[in-house]
Amino acid sequence: MERTPLTIRLNYKIKGKKNKEKVTLGMDPGYSKVGFSVVAENEELIAGELEPRNDISKKLDKRRKYRRQRRSRNTRYREPRFDNRERENGWLAPSIRHKKNTHIKLVKKLKEVLPIDEVVVKVAKFDQQKIQNPEISGVEYQQGTLQGYNVRNYLLEKFDHECAYCGKEDVPL
Repeated sequence: MERTPLTIRLNYKIKGKKNKEKVTLGMDPGYSKVGFSVVAENEELIAGELEPRNDISKKLDKRRKYRRQRRSRNTRYREPRFDNRERENGWLAPSIRHKKNTHIKLVKKLKEVLPIDEVVVKVAKFDQQKIQNPEISGVEYQQGTLQGYNVRNYLLEKFDHECAYCGKEDVPL
């Protein structure tokens, strides 16, 4: 469902007002929602969240299953065609392409309503290993938590030298 704010567009220019406020659009693209806010120099004009579709990959899987069923029926034999598929430069997966197009569409819709001068998009990377170990750097990223550890001994210690299935102790594992 698409909602648009009530706007009044003037058919004439306002005389005497030469200084225009700088209007900035800020966007925070998240995984499931896109937050946006349009601010002038000293006030927020509009803010909200946009929820893009997240069912595209599921629909593609469903389409792939239908195609596979159709090809495996006992009608006529048709070989699968893998050699004729090439991706052009700049190709994006359909879910990523939809996310990109949703961001662009949001900016265009807001520019229709407000005189936006600048768009700021927040881009952040999340480092899981840095949270667990703040001093990590270089080659340590490639070495996991079990680096130099015998996996068999690790599992024996983890389960206190007893069988994980039946709980028996002092048996060769």
